[in-house]
Amino acid sequence: MLMKYTTFASLATTYETLTGKRATVRVGTDSDRNGRFAGKAFGPFVEFVQAFMSAIPNEPIPTGDQIKWFVACRNSNKMVSRASAK
Repeated sequence: MLMKYTTFASLATTYETLTGKRATVRVGTDSDRNGRFAGKAFGPFVEFVQAFMSAIPNEPIPTGDQIKWFVACRNSNKMVSRASAK
């Protein structure tokens, strides 16, 4: 699990450098794409990670929810790091 978290962290940094945008995940509502994405995590960062992981032989493609979990953990770790730096 640590290896996957580290890989996602590297991908987030790469994504942010390339796009100039934060690595975020959206959770769909009933109005997103006619309800096809209701309750599902999606967005450009999710697509970026899934495309990268699909190129690795025998590696399962992470779900949007797995990527959402990573982003939430990453954001909470940054908040903890900022609080402890004060």
